[in-house]
Amino acid sequence: MDSSAYPTSSSNLRFSYRVGQYRLLLEPGVRSELLTRKDIQRLPFAPSWCAGLVGVRGDLFPVINMHQVLLGSPAQGKQQLLWLHPEQFVPAVVSCDELPKQLAMPGSDRPYESLQDLPGWVHRAWQDEEQGLVLELDHVRLFQLISRSRK
Repeated sequence: MDSSAYPTSSSNLRFSYRVGQYRLLLEPGVRSELLTRKDIQRLPFAPSWCAGLVGVRGDLFPVINMHQVLLGSPAQGKQQLLWLHPEQFVPAVVSCDELPKQLAMPGSDRPYESLQDLPGWVHRAWQDEEQGLVLELDHVRLFQLISRSRK
């Protein structure tokens, strides 16, 4: 079923971004900003998930290479940078493949996929004919796990 078949009240729309074949949903309350014309400052000996640092209004934030996190390999081609600030965590910047867009959420009567071996920071997943595999993430949980990572 494509996302246009879902009711599109403003409470039913969520922002999402694409990484590889996945469409990742932002949680309600996560502030976001598209960063344009930002150069990533590479860091020597950084973990594989860290593409470097980016300055946003005078503060430095890590850039999380979402291709590395989700797919285990670096992204090919130009990436968009998205600054995310969850309500209960420090901001971070994630790389994504295209500009964020709104996605209509399926109704409560729509069954969600019970995919095996999903990480703990994925709340639920479903297949959308138009968008592909949609993952509803817990960005705070993901950022906490990444910040403890040594690789």
